[in-house]
Amino acid sequence: MLDSGSLVLAQQGSQDVFWQSTDHPTHILLSNMKIGLDRRSGINRFLMCWKSDNDPGTGNVSLRMDLNGSPQLILYKNEAKWWRSGHWNGIQWGGIPAVQRNVVFKINFVNNKDEIAVQWTVLDPSIYSVITIDGMGTLNQLAWQGQQHQWVSLWSAPLDACDSYGKCGQFGNCNPYTNSGFNCTCYPGYEPTSPQDWDLRDGTGGCKRQQGSRSMCRNGEGFVKMKNVKVPDTSSIKLETNLSLEACEVECLRNCSCLAYASADVRNGGTGCMTWYKDLMDTKQFTEGGQDLYIRADAVVLAQYKKKSGAGFSSGKRRLAIILGASISVASLLILAVLCWFRKRSRKERGGQPELLNDPAAFGSRSYEDLPIRKEVDEHRGKTDLPFFDLTTVVAATENFSFANMLGHGGFGMVYKGNLADGQEIAVKRLSRNSGQGVDEFKNEVMLIAKLQHRNLVRLLGCCIDKEERMLIYEYMPNRSLDLFIFDKNRKSSLDWRKRFQIIIGIARGVLYLHQDSRLKIIHRDLKASNVLLDGSMNPKISDFGMARMFGDDQIEANTNRVVGT
Repeated sequence: MLDSGSLVLAQQGSQDVFWQSTDHPTHILLSNMKIGLDRRSGINRFLMCWKSDNDPGTGNVSLRMDLNGSPQLILYKNEAKWWRSGHWNGIQWGGIPAVQRNVVFKINFVNNKDEIAVQWTVLDPSIYSVITIDGMGTLNQLAWQGQQHQWVSLWSAPLDACDSYGKCGQFGNCNPYTNSGFNCTCYPGYEPTSPQDWDLRDGTGGCKRQQGSRSMCRNGEGFVKMKNVKVPDTSSIKLETNLSLEACEVECLRNCSCLAYASADVRNGGTGCMTWYKDLMDTKQFTEGGQDLYIRADAVVLAQYKKKSGAGFSSGKRRLAIILGASISVASLLILAVLCWFRKRSRKERGGQPELLNDPAAFGSRSYEDLPIRKEVDEHRGKTDLPFFDLTTVVAATENFSFANMLGHGGFGMVYKGNLADGQEIAVKRLSRNSGQGVDEFKNEVMLIAKLQHRNLVRLLGCCIDKEERMLIYEYMPNRSLDLFIFDKNRKSSLDWRKRFQIIIGIARGVLYLHQDSRLKIIHRDLKASNVLLDGSMNPKISDFGMARMFGDDQIEANTNRVVGT
């Protein structure tokens, strides 16, 4: 059940309350919820938290549409800006690019003569989804997980330190992925307003123009591109929808007060023009997503950044870099060969048992010793070469199981995309503590699928066990699951009959292998569209063997003590 003080949907000029009680969660079903201004009626819809858990009066946190400049959603706390979605860039909110990848709901933004609003629409009518805000200043979208009997978070904000509005002040860029322990850097050509505060890891004072910088009014200045950022607050920008990106640059360069520019719409290479003339506030760095922001810089700074990007790199230095790089590569290969030799030798001495990342013999007792499934897993180690991944490796690969990497969820738990240090893409199934499936299904999948090899079965790369964490690591399937295609109005048009027949034949080959041709006779017992994954060439691969049952060679029937599958 949701917290009673988490949500109120209010309308200016009326007393309509969207949240009535906690007795009926469907009262807050957001199948087609809107936030924004209805220009015809003058109603401005917004979300506001309760005053307390037991008091449905007006609280101090609200989510509203900022109608100025290029519209954006603003989360206010005590009337101050607390979090900002970024402007609508034609595809999504620029500050939350990960939301575009979800498979549960879609977001529609409308800005015309009748209204300016954002609408959330659940793609599957059977899914219950709600949006909540609380007095702490947290925005959350949840979906009801029937098998787990709990609300599962689809996305939330603020997500990290850089989501706090103005974390790095004016002309400061916040990077949540830095390893330095301090998130803030200054724009090109800027320096900290208070170096002492920055030394103390406080960037709220922002940045200022570097001392000695030249006049930037027709004196050889230009623009430095900042890639993949959440562009600054757009509430006070100048917006011209008919200009191209090239014309936008000319327009900004012509006005000596223009500090930066960016595309208003990122589709088709960028169209529309946003220009900034006041302090640029609340910029965030992304590794993927966001858009390009062009910062005005004088001739000296411009030359410095051109040099950093490779311009003016002498041929002598280039040759030296090539030689150095080749030397490092050769040395790395030699080191790798030596390590492989030692590993083979060690494996021989241990009777051929594979060296596992979280082997108790290699890493001490750790929490693994206390696991209830330790005995079964240890026994299984001698029967397969299935690797065990260290938890730190999986956390790093999935960016600490961030929402941006979430691929979906099922009875087992959440599934995340990950990238290993060597660049290999993986999919990580993380067993939820409240999962409808448990240890038995986990062991079942490890012990069955690890022994199966077929082009139409998903490949299990390894597993991870640490304290209460249990995870399965699979090869990554770029096209996700079959149900995303056949139940989606737009995607299913890409499946012509030839492609559908190819997928049907592939599934049949996989089932035939399980039933007849593999060294184990296996009945899947949960074969459905969501358990058929598609690789980059749309070849089907059967997945999720948690419910599978193994049969003897001559066995033709068996009884089960419980209902399984979907």
